[in-house]
Order: sequence, then C-alpha cells, then structure tokens
Amino acid sequence: MIGHNAGPAQWPNTSRLVEAICVKLCQIYTSPTKSPSGSSVSRWTREAADYGKIRELVVNNDSLMQRTGIQLFSINQHTLGEL
Repeated sequence: MIGHNAGPAQWPNTSRLVEAICVKLCQIYTSPTKSPSGSSVSRWTREAADYGKIRELVVNNDSLMQRTGIQLFSINQHTLGEL
C-alpha cells in the first residue's frame, strides 16, 4: 500500500498468487461500509488493508519464507481498482 509505510505498488496480476488474493478480497468487499465513527470506508481501503495484513503475516513468518518462494509485493487502492 502506498502511503504511510510501503514502497511502490505493483499490479496485482504481476503475480498469480497476489491476483488470487485480490480477487478473493474483491468478492468479500463489494461495497463501501461504515466505520465505527460513522464515516464511509471504501471497499478499496478495506481490501488494501486486509491484503497488507495478509502480506505482513506471510513476510514475518520465517519458517514459511525459508521453505517457500512466496513473494507478496505491495499494492495500493489504485491497483486494486484496476482488477
């Protein structure tokens, strides 16, 4: 995700795994939702946030990273909207 703590974003279809995760998140989040404070949260914001959590869990799992060639790169809301 571009912004607070990430590098440049990639297109999700650069990796079949990243694309599959993004497609699944798009199926889960089909419309904006309300935050606890009552403001609207776009589906792209929620998808990018959840992808970031998934990516963090994978990258921070030393065993998984040592035993596989999984690479989950940064994406942003714009690239999600292009799916």
